[in-house]
Amino acid sequence: MEHFTVRFPTNASRRKRGGIMPFVLFAVVGAAVVFAAYYASGLKGSNERVGEAFATEVDGVKAMQCKQEFETLEARFNSIHEVKRDKITSADIDVYDKAVAAFAQYLSYSGIDSRVNLRLDKMRRKLHSLRADKIREHTLEVESRAEALADEKKYAEAEKLFREAAEHERRIETQYALADKRNHARTVGLHNRMLAMQAIPMMAEADVLEEEGVAALKAGDWRQANSRLRAALKIQNRLWADYRAVIPADSQRIAHLNRFVETVESSTDYEEIEALRRAAEEAEEKHEWKSAAEIWDKAYRRQELLQKNFPRSQFATAERLQSLAEALANTAARPEFLEFRQNMAAIEQAIRSRKTETVPVLARKNAVIASRLHERFPNNTLLSNRVREMLAYLDIKSRDIPQIQNAFFALTIPIPGIPETQSKMMKTEVSQALYTFVVGNNPSANAASSDLPVESVSYTDVEAFCRRLGAIVGYRVRPPTMEEFRAAAGTYDAEKMDEQAWTLGNSGAQIHPCASKSPNAAGFFDLYGNVSEWIHETLKPGEIAGTAAGGDCQFPKELLADEHVQKSVLKEKSRLRGFRVVVELDTPFDYAAGTAQK
Repeated sequence: MEHFTVRFPTNASRRKRGGIMPFVLFAVVGAAVVFAAYYASGLKGSNERVGEAFATEVDGVKAMQCKQEFETLEARFNSIHEVKRDKITSADIDVYDKAVAAFAQYLSYSGIDSRVNLRLDKMRRKLHSLRADKIREHTLEVESRAEALADEKKYAEAEKLFREAAEHERRIETQYALADKRNHARTVGLHNRMLAMQAIPMMAEADVLEEEGVAALKAGDWRQANSRLRAALKIQNRLWADYRAVIPADSQRIAHLNRFVETVESSTDYEEIEALRRAAEEAEEKHEWKSAAEIWDKAYRRQELLQKNFPRSQFATAERLQSLAEALANTAARPEFLEFRQNMAAIEQAIRSRKTETVPVLARKNAVIASRLHERFPNNTLLSNRVREMLAYLDIKSRDIPQIQNAFFALTIPIPGIPETQSKMMKTEVSQALYTFVVGNNPSANAASSDLPVESVSYTDVEAFCRRLGAIVGYRVRPPTMEEFRAAAGTYDAEKMDEQAWTLGNSGAQIHPCASKSPNAAGFFDLYGNVSEWIHETLKPGEIAGTAAGGDCQFPKELLADEHVQKSVLKEKSRLRGFRVVVELDTPFDYAAGTAQK
């Protein structure tokens, strides 16, 4: 090895080489280096860093040894890398690792600060990337095996592999921070998949427990239901607390299970209430109304307590409480209601037989009973609002019933092809006089004469008229069906229209009194012309359109044969539309329901 000898120059050599100037230059450079080191340490806030900058003794021999070692190792690695490319091994990377260490030692022995050396930084980054690449290869292989196990539902084994892959990725982040392969999102993703492998079996177990608990709940096996549902709730709470970031944990599911658990807790009260319900019904069957009412009252109060203590229970519903309140009210009201039913039966018989002398007294008595029952037992369902309204109406109209009956039945005649014992239809349109007599007001736009047909009535108005008239005559009253209208109208005869119908050509565009034209062959007036008439039909819920037929006083007679049937909005009130009615003599009016029997 080559040795270096330091020789001090003589005066002659000094003169030969330039005299004293080299010494001056050396002194200046040395002072600058010392000042720079001191200044740097001052910027960092500590004079101790100056000592650190010169901690390693400069050693030219060792520096050259390290340089030679570094160059040899780097060349060796480069040749390996050129041949193997992406298939280098960890042992190959160890060669490069030693090269980096040798280069760092070279810098240290050369007196060069390795912390700011760009080449060393680049080499370290390359080394970190090589290490990270090898780890990433392994994590990808482990992740692939974990996914295959997850597909086979081997969640415990898959969890271990996902955990291993996550730890390797975390190692890249912590040990090889200079690598460009760092991916924190990937680390988190693998960790979450590991957690998901824990959660999935728990979710399946919770589903089974909940299913078994609900089945036991429906079967009334409270002990089994309590055990299963509480276990399911415990798992769901843990899933929500620890795993909701990796699975679709549902707070609503927890609330649902809590309702089930509270339902089980309220089962004792529920069973006692049901026992009271059965006892009350047995007392009712024996007509022990007072005893039944007392039992219903106990059941109602127990239900109130259940809903207070277990508000989330499936048995704590407003419907259950309301049903018990109604049962209590109906039973307490039953003795007076029986008297009401007897009076109502007498009213029905008197009205249908058209011997209505007793109706005013009975109607007044029942109106008082109905009002009293409503005030004392507001939850009772024995008397609907419609029944009470019908009784109030009968109470007012009771003395006029014979007059209304006589006037109405005098206007009804048989419909061709239909037995008159089954039904009859008014031969005229409902006049303003009859409508006012029955309803108490006249909605018509043209009220110049009470003999004019009533108009400006919606289909709802027609139904209200029919209910009231039905209560007075004792049978179902309704508008005619399309088939009944056509049967009453018979074959259309254009030549007789001027004699039988008020149309655009002869009416002056005005409606005229009922029956002021000739009747048709069946004895019906104004089926065509004057005002169009509402037709009865079974309407579906939400339906807004009905049917009107016959045309009106502003309708050309040439169109009556084919175009007189038109759709009309049920709520619409037209000054050119009225109606006539049919009475079903085989369908008694149901006074207890306030409507016709079906």
